[in-house]
Amino acid sequence: MDGVDEGGLNGDPIGDVREAGITAEERSTRYNSANYRKKRLTTLYAHVISHVTDPSLRTMIEENAKLQGKRNGYVAWQCLKTHCERPPSDLTVGGLNKVWENADFRTVGFDSDTIPKMVVWLANENAKRPDKYKKTEDEIVIKLLSCFDPGTGLGIGALEEYNAPEEERRFWRAEVVAADGTVTPGSRDVLKFQRHYDSLWSTVFARTQDGTRGHQTDGAMFLDGDSDDDSVQDNFAYYTSASGGGPAPRARSPSCLRRASCARRRPAR
Repeated sequence: MDGVDEGGLNGDPIGDVREAGITAEERSTRYNSANYRKKRLTTLYAHVISHVTDPSLRTMIEENAKLQGKRNGYVAWQCLKTHCERPPSDLTVGGLNKVWENADFRTVGFDSDTIPKMVVWLANENAKRPDKYKKTEDEIVIKLLSCFDPGTGLGIGALEEYNAPEEERRFWRAEVVAADGTVTPGSRDVLKFQRHYDSLWSTVFARTQDGTRGHQTDGAMFLDGDSDDDSVQDNFAYYTSASGGGPAPRARSPSCLRRASCARRRPAR
């Protein structure tokens, strides 16, 4: 819809199948990629036009789409945005910001897939934001790191990752320089975050469900066992009630990153 797919205005180029000097395999790959993009544009066009009921606007979209290829979904969507999208108000953006700030693991619930669910929820919320106010991948990872209880091993690890210089970050995508000289700056990596914490969280959740590990204390679940689980157990207990799946009945603490920010602002004595 925004042209960020392969071959799109803001996506990776596919390349010309008629370019001299390329291999037959590369030519075939480019040809297939171009066909896939054509199918995506056609499917998108059908979705967009099916939601337009005004006859004059529908005609305008159809005519604009034909100028750059029959049933061009990208052009149809841009035309619809141009004529129908309203500038975001401060109230709209403020509401979106409030939802973003208040979100944590309780937002998506507690099971073995809490981490990937939180990643998907943030991606969906980010999609609702106007282009000018969309969160960067850096900001998404920082939000994910801030969800961990600051009093646990996971919270301490999240704070260390937040404060680490670029060369020492675990969830970091290095700068990329393309052959044409285009530079893609380095940034935090959501996928690396998810791969790391999903395995930790799901393992602990499984151990608390099968009855072979863990006990209940003061309405919260804790794990017994080796030190490998120590960095996870307190965070899981903080968020998960003994009744299963619900949040523990306690007031929300400031995130570990917010505490660190306050500490940095506190004047030295």
